[in-house]
Amino acid sequence: GVLAQCALGLILGGAIGNLIDRIGFGVVTDMIDLDTPLEFLRTFPIFNVADTALTIGVILLILDFLLHRDSDNRPLITDN
Repeated sequence: GVLAQCALGLILGGAIGNLIDRIGFGVVTDMIDLDTPLEFLRTFPIFNVADTALTIGVILLILDFLLHRDSDNRPLITDN
């Protein structure tokens, strides 16, 4: 469905973005630092846009899997 396509696009885009950084610069540059007085956000890991795309893509893919199950809860993929 559309949700799975968006999820896979985000995952692929994030992976390619990190791969370009790794090949082109030798490192993946993390650039988003949540500098805030709130302790739980101040200790939050530094990340980049590609990491965000990967994370959102995986979450959407899990949601798509959970929302599109058969009514009798059979797995959609079976060994035949």
